[in-house]
Amino acid sequence: MHVCELVRLLPGHAAGGMQTHALLLARWLVRLGHRVTLFTAEAPGRLEEWIEDVCVVYVPGTQPDRHTPAGWEALNRAWDSYHARDPFDVVHAHSSAGEGWARRSRPGRPPLVVTMHGTHRGEWLTSLRSLRGRPLGQAKSSLYLWSTYLQVAARYLPRAQAVIYTSTTDFRRGRRLYPLPLRRAMIPTGVDVERFSPAVQPAELRAELGLDAATPLIVGAGRMVREKGFSTAVEALAGWTGPRPHLVLLGDGPAVGELRAEAARLGLDAEVSQRPTVSHELLPRYLNAADLFVFPTWREEGSPNGVLEAMACGLPIVASDLGAVRDMVGGGEAAALVPPMDPAALRDAMIGLLSDRARAGRLGRAARRRAEERFSAERMAARTAALFEQLVAGVRPE
Repeated sequence: MHVCELVRLLPGHAAGGMQTHALLLARWLVRLGHRVTLFTAEAPGRLEEWIEDVCVVYVPGTQPDRHTPAGWEALNRAWDSYHARDPFDVVHAHSSAGEGWARRSRPGRPPLVVTMHGTHRGEWLTSLRSLRGRPLGQAKSSLYLWSTYLQVAARYLPRAQAVIYTSTTDFRRGRRLYPLPLRRAMIPTGVDVERFSPAVQPAELRAELGLDAATPLIVGAGRMVREKGFSTAVEALAGWTGPRPHLVLLGDGPAVGELRAEAARLGLDAEVSQRPTVSHELLPRYLNAADLFVFPTWREEGSPNGVLEAMACGLPIVASDLGAVRDMVGGGEAAALVPPMDPAALRDAMIGLLSDRARAGRLGRAARRRAEERFSAERMAARTAALFEQLVAGVRPE
């Protein structure tokens, strides 16, 4: 099959789970024998490049941070040009990236599949938590989110032949929120279990951080935005009894400065490090040096890559007990789950795992097993390709 992937942005534009998912899926579809052309937003100095046999097209006139009618028109022109030369068998859009494409009528156009990286209900719950204590802000956010919901539910998804959800929670919510299309699938986000795997702890990284062998190392990774909750992890360190661990936060985003200021305010400059420029390729090195992974989000995540990558590395995890995170770790099977926005509960859970190495080891091994058995990138790509093939062959949903 020749697969067209549509995604608003890629890791080269900005770090994030959706873009990592899209590129990983494209690479593994190619490994399984398919051809993939991926359309994404404009990037200065680049029009087209090949990333591990994936043809990536950077569409001039589109913007990575938002959709515009002009951007939709630019994408449609680029798509029509490529399709005329080498027809696509299926179009796969990540979240709203296919909205402009779906609006244009094309006789005999290939089937459209949309992967929803979250739902409007999840975004709404996240906004209520983020704006806690600000009723006017909550009301404005709710009005905006539910107005966009009507657009997606009534004008976008009904034009797709299938929709994919990346977690059980989103699949359940999506069945109620988006009645069309009738064909739905739950295909979890995948992780490269070959690259993210347990390894001997790299002692040189601990030395770079100025840590001795006795100081526990806790790692948090993700886009540094308020709703990821890393400020809760910093606050949890402030009330630590006994020798404190060292917390390293990996990732960039608008909250980097806020987190740095919070650590300084609490007198934790020596205990909290930030690495906003660490590449995705270097993440396994940091994860395999850590004693614990922390993910204190209050965002209703679609399927957080940071948790998957920590699971694949066999790390014990402390995470917020929310939606997709709970689904991924099997409840308490492969992680310690705590209420979101609760620094005391987060601190107690981290202390508990660092002091109970046997339990931490059991959780880490269970996490690795779940990553291999349920969340491998190969499994994700194979299930996605099977859905595409059914649509191309005209197989009707049961």
